[in-house]
Amino acid sequence: MTDTGESAHYLEVAPENVEIRLRWSTATNRQNVPNVAGTSQVIGSGRQNTALILAVDVTAPAALACRNLSNNRLNDWFLPSRNELNQLYRNRVLVGNLETGFFWSSSQYNFGKAFAHYIEFNIQYEGYKDNVKDVRPVRAF
Repeated sequence: MTDTGESAHYLEVAPENVEIRLRWSTATNRQNVPNVAGTSQVIGSGRQNTALILAVDVTAPAALACRNLSNNRLNDWFLPSRNELNQLYRNRVLVGNLETGFFWSSSQYNFGKAFAHYIEFNIQYEGYKDNVKDVRPVRAF
Protein backbone atom coordinates (compact mmCIF):
# COMPACT_ATOMS: atom_id res chain seq x y z
CA MET A 1 0.00 0.00 0.00
CA THR A 2 1.03 3.56 -0.60
CA ASP A 3 0.50 6.45 1.82
CA THR A 4 -2.75 7.25 -0.02
CA GLY A 5 -4.09 3.70 0.40
CA GLU A 6 -3.55 2.74 -3.25
CA SER A 7 -2.15 -0.63 -4.25
CA ALA A 8 1.55 -0.57 -5.03
CA HIS A 9 3.30 -2.72 -7.60
CA TYR A 10 6.95 -1.85 -7.02
CA LEU A 11 9.40 -1.40 -4.19
CA GLU A 12 12.12 1.21 -4.43
CA VAL A 13 15.13 1.02 -2.16
CA ALA A 14 16.89 4.10 -0.84
CA PRO A 15 20.27 4.61 -2.50
CA GLU A 16 22.16 4.30 0.79
CA ASN A 17 21.78 2.79 4.23
CA VAL A 18 20.77 5.08 7.06
CA GLU A 19 23.98 6.81 8.15
CA ILE A 20 24.47 4.96 11.43
CA ARG A 21 23.52 1.52 12.72
CA LEU A 22 20.37 1.65 14.85
CA ARG A 23 18.39 -0.33 17.40
CA TRP A 24 14.94 -1.69 16.48
CA SER A 25 13.42 -0.30 19.66
CA THR A 26 14.24 2.44 22.13
CA ALA A 27 14.81 -0.21 24.81
CA THR A 28 18.40 -0.34 25.99
CA ASN A 29 17.97 -3.60 27.86
CA ARG A 30 15.94 -6.73 27.26
CA GLN A 31 13.57 -6.16 30.19
CA ASN A 32 11.89 -3.00 28.79
CA VAL A 33 11.33 -4.06 25.20
CA PRO A 34 7.99 -2.97 23.74
CA ASN A 35 5.83 -5.67 22.17
CA VAL A 36 4.58 -4.70 18.70
CA ALA A 37 1.73 -7.11 18.03
CA GLY A 38 0.41 -7.65 14.52
CA THR A 39 3.47 -7.16 12.32
CA SER A 40 3.65 -9.32 9.22
CA GLN A 41 6.46 -10.84 7.19
CA VAL A 42 4.86 -10.66 3.74
CA ILE A 43 5.72 -8.36 0.87
CA GLY A 44 3.50 -5.31 1.10
CA SER A 45 3.42 -5.17 4.90
CA GLY A 46 6.49 -3.04 5.65
CA ARG A 47 4.64 0.27 5.65
CA GLN A 48 1.97 -1.01 8.05
CA ASN A 49 4.61 -2.70 10.22
CA THR A 50 6.52 0.59 10.46
CA ALA A 51 3.32 2.37 11.52
CA LEU A 52 2.63 -0.33 14.14
CA ILE A 53 6.16 -0.03 15.54
CA LEU A 54 5.90 3.76 15.83
CA ALA A 55 2.42 3.55 17.40
CA VAL A 56 3.87 1.47 20.25
CA ASP A 57 7.39 2.94 20.41
CA VAL A 58 7.16 6.51 19.02
CA THR A 59 10.92 6.99 18.79
CA ALA A 60 11.89 3.47 17.67
CA PRO A 61 15.21 4.31 15.99
CA ALA A 62 15.14 2.09 12.87
CA ALA A 63 11.48 2.72 11.97
CA LEU A 64 11.69 6.44 12.75
CA ALA A 65 14.82 6.89 10.60
CA CYS A 66 12.99 5.33 7.66
CA ARG A 67 9.84 7.35 8.17
CA ASN A 68 11.85 10.58 8.47
CA LEU A 69 13.94 10.00 5.34
CA SER A 70 13.50 12.49 2.52
CA ASN A 71 15.30 11.62 -0.70
CA ASN A 72 14.69 13.39 -4.02
CA ARG A 73 11.62 15.02 -2.44
CA LEU A 74 10.18 11.58 -1.64
CA ASN A 75 9.20 11.11 1.98
CA ASP A 76 7.13 7.91 2.05
CA TRP A 77 9.91 5.54 3.14
CA PHE A 78 9.50 2.67 5.60
CA LEU A 79 11.40 -0.18 7.22
CA PRO A 80 10.98 -3.26 5.00
CA SER A 81 9.22 -6.40 6.20
CA ARG A 82 11.15 -9.67 6.44
CA ASN A 83 10.16 -10.77 2.91
CA GLU A 84 10.70 -7.30 1.44
CA LEU A 85 14.19 -7.34 2.94
CA ASN A 86 14.75 -10.75 1.37
CA GLN A 87 13.86 -9.23 -2.02
CA LEU A 88 16.56 -6.61 -1.43
CA TYR A 89 19.00 -9.45 -0.86
CA ARG A 90 17.88 -11.25 -4.04
CA ASN A 91 18.42 -8.03 -6.00
CA ARG A 92 21.50 -6.85 -4.09
CA VAL A 93 23.63 -6.38 -7.23
CA LEU A 94 21.03 -3.99 -8.70
CA VAL A 95 20.42 -2.32 -5.34
CA GLY A 96 24.10 -1.52 -4.76
CA ASN A 97 25.81 -0.85 -1.41
CA LEU A 98 24.21 -3.99 -0.03
CA GLU A 99 27.06 -6.49 -0.17
CA THR A 100 27.49 -6.99 3.55
CA GLY A 101 25.78 -6.08 6.76
CA PHE A 102 23.15 -7.06 9.27
CA PHE A 103 19.85 -5.38 8.37
CA TRP A 104 16.68 -4.89 10.42
CA SER A 105 13.27 -5.76 9.06
CA SER A 106 10.03 -4.34 10.43
CA SER A 107 8.73 -7.83 11.25
CA GLN A 108 8.68 -8.72 14.92
CA TYR A 109 9.69 -12.28 15.79
CA ASN A 110 8.57 -12.23 19.41
CA PHE A 111 8.43 -9.86 22.37
CA GLY A 112 12.21 -9.36 22.56
CA LYS A 113 13.33 -10.02 18.98
CA ALA A 114 12.71 -8.92 15.40
CA PHE A 115 13.74 -10.51 12.11
CA ALA A 116 17.01 -9.40 10.55
CA HIS A 117 19.02 -10.44 7.52
CA TYR A 118 22.78 -11.04 7.39
CA ILE A 119 23.36 -10.11 3.77
CA GLU A 120 26.86 -11.50 3.26
CA PHE A 121 25.78 -15.10 3.97
CA ASN A 122 22.05 -14.78 3.19
CA ILE A 123 20.96 -15.71 6.70
CA GLN A 124 17.64 -14.54 8.10
CA TYR A 125 17.58 -14.67 11.86
CA GLU A 126 15.96 -13.21 14.99
CA GLY A 127 17.93 -10.36 16.56
CA TYR A 128 17.44 -8.77 19.96
CA LYS A 129 15.68 -5.42 19.51
CA ASP A 130 18.25 -3.57 21.62
CA ASN A 131 21.12 -4.52 19.27
CA VAL A 132 22.25 -2.12 16.55
CA LYS A 133 22.01 -3.13 12.90
CA ASP A 134 22.04 -1.55 9.46
CA VAL A 135 18.85 0.03 8.11
CA ARG A 136 17.89 0.42 4.45
CA PRO A 137 14.60 2.25 3.85
CA VAL A 138 12.23 1.29 1.04
CA ARG A 139 9.10 2.80 -0.45
CA ALA A 140 6.21 1.38 -2.45
CA PHE A 141 4.66 2.84 -5.60
